[in-house]
Amino acid sequence: MKASLVYTTLALSLLATSCQNSFIDLQPISSASTDNFYRTAEDFRIAVNGAYASLQMGGITGNSYVFGEVASDNTVPPASGSVTDQDEFDRFYIRTTNPFINGRWNDSYNAIARYNTILDRINAVSMDETLKGRYIAEVKALRAHVYFNLVRTFGDVPLVLKSMTTPDEGYAYGRSPRTEVYAQIEKDLSEAEGVLPVSYAVADLGRVTRGAAKALLGKVYLTQRKYAPAASKLKEVIDLNVYDLLPSYAEVFRVGNKNNKESVFDVQYKSGGAGRAIPGPMTSPRRTPVMRSLPLAVREITSLQPI
Repeated sequence: MKASLVYTTLALSLLATSCQNSFIDLQPISSASTDNFYRTAEDFRIAVNGAYASLQMGGITGNSYVFGEVASDNTVPPASGSVTDQDEFDRFYIRTTNPFINGRWNDSYNAIARYNTILDRINAVSMDETLKGRYIAEVKALRAHVYFNLVRTFGDVPLVLKSMTTPDEGYAYGRSPRTEVYAQIEKDLSEAEGVLPVSYAVADLGRVTRGAAKALLGKVYLTQRKYAPAASKLKEVIDLNVYDLLPSYAEVFRVGNKNNKESVFDVQYKSGGAGRAIPGPMTSPRRTPVMRSLPLAVREITSLQPI
């Protein structure tokens, strides 16, 4: 009886000790997580490639034509079947439940979460400082691009600039004035343009270049009717002597003309079942031009005055 009591007491003691050490609360060792990733230069190469992959989301790039072309006089979608949601944009009776609206919001903030996670963690990692600076510049340019889409679509939006680990943290963010959002976009692009290279080797085609950051910043200025800064910044794009107009518009989209001299920034896709936006030479004709060379337009806006 005494021996049984001793064994029982010992077992309970060991169980209590084990529970205090949380022996069953283990970190996964067979899959990546935010706790065991973001530790090496290779981790960040993968993470930054994942940041580019976010551009392939419908709400960011794939469905941009709905917010632009369909809402303009350039296209008229048939008001039937699966395109009824597009007809709402064409005739301006957009419901709050429209999937294109939800998609732009959700996809954009999913992408921003990726960008913020990289920016919050990369400075703590030991790696080549030049490469680290370039990765930071690339991600800031991508974040600026997504926020530019958001602010033009929704106006005042939550300006989230750090990673979050719990859903509850999101409740701390309200809508920031569009002036603050534009100021952050300009800041990200201004910091990025001085770091990014003018061009890349073939293996890295598709990454954000200095010209892409300058062109987007010029467009941001132009959207805000800051005509003089816009003309100056876009003139810098021309002066890089990297871009030029092709003889005809159709040539921009030819399969054999990928990443051509009129292309300032394209979303890259890789062939296969589900396309993956991975910087590098493309192996399929799928490509989305995000920005095209605008030397003629630049010459025109230099004569415009603020209104």
